[in-house]
Amino acid sequence: MRPAIGKLIRALFRIYRRFRPVTDITKVTIRDPRFQLVKEIDGGDDLAAFRRMWDDRIEADPGLWKSAGQEFYGHGAYKLDIRRAKSGSRWLYHPSGLTKVLAIWRAIWVAPLYRLRSPEEFNKLIGIFP
Repeated sequence: MRPAIGKLIRALFRIYRRFRPVTDITKVTIRDPRFQLVKEIDGGDDLAAFRRMWDDRIEADPGLWKSAGQEFYGHGAYKLDIRRAKSGSRWLYHPSGLTKVLAIWRAIWVAPLYRLRSPEEFNKLIGIFP
């Protein structure tokens, strides 16, 4: 029963995002697994490209995160700190294009696992060269 409610919430959110794209992203900070700064994106063409690719991500099977390797399951992931006009969030990112929000509560309700459609292009944009 719970996963069905989560899917419904996410479906409604996807519909909402179509009418209100993520143009309110103002800054993105990328950190490596050791929390060292990789890159900051805070304007121009890079921020526009980030917004476009981020808005185009799709939901993925949660089992893919664990299969990406134990080193990326938690502490080994890249961190994307996404700042918006009124809020911010931290996302864990794997260079294969998998991403999920870092949350205290079970993320399955609102934001399970997502996949970027073009990981190679996204990695280049955020300064990751695996």
